[in-house]
Amino acid sequence: MINPRKFAQLGTKQKIYKIASTIRSAEIALKNGEEINLEETLAYTDAIKDQEGKKIKRALEIIEPVKSIHLIGDLSEQMKTLNFAYHDLLEILEQKIDEDKKFSFIQFDDLNREAVRYPWIGILDNLRSPMNVGTIFRSADGFGTGELYLTGITPTPPHPKLARTALGAEEFVPFQYFATTEEAIQAARDKNYKIIALEVAEPSKNLSELDSFKNCAFIFGNEEFGITGSILELCDEIVRLPLVGKKNSINVGNVFSIVSHHIAEYIDIS
Repeated sequence: MINPRKFAQLGTKQKIYKIASTIRSAEIALKNGEEINLEETLAYTDAIKDQEGKKIKRALEIIEPVKSIHLIGDLSEQMKTLNFAYHDLLEILEQKIDEDKKFSFIQFDDLNREAVRYPWIGILDNLRSPMNVGTIFRSADGFGTGELYLTGITPTPPHPKLARTALGAEEFVPFQYFATTEEAIQAARDKNYKIIALEVAEPSKNLSELDSFKNCAFIFGNEEFGITGSILELCDEIVRLPLVGKKNSINVGNVFSIVSHHIAEYIDIS
């Protein structure tokens, strides 16, 4: 924290940027599971509260919700408050206050709306990374996955590292845990779901060549070992993504997002 005299000598834009930087640091601390300290933010805010000018006035309006962030109980809402404040302050530095915005960003979060859930299941076969599983929960909520089956060593909610990337999505996506992937497959079969593995193996077909995405259970394999041969033998089909680079695989969380988007685009639920 710079001393008050030096802060007072800064220009308006420099002061606003300094405050934005402290809010950004608080957001990063919160993401890392640390306690946030807004002492510096509040000290700088107090130093500009009596100054004149549109930029200062707008900056004070943006900072106001941050000052009472301790009253917000939900972690994801706290991070959202800090993130919005940071970017709104940067916007002051880049645009005139009265200038028409080039973009009008859509806020999709709406806890009161009915979420769409498509009839397909994602089976997570012994994934080891809670960060990957959190990412999958977030994509599953966003793209309308019907349900997740977590098996074996796959981390399950509640888990702090999982929650860090899921950002609350784990509260909305239906999931079940099974000790083995075989049990998860049987549970999906009991619902008359077709079992499909995502794996670079032969015989396999391109994802887009599937006849239907309705009532399917897609298996996503371990980050290092993929899906074992014994599990592949239990599947009705094996599909792959059309990768054209030097590597023949990508991150399992990315695979899940691609598949989820594809299903949301093409599934027929009529």
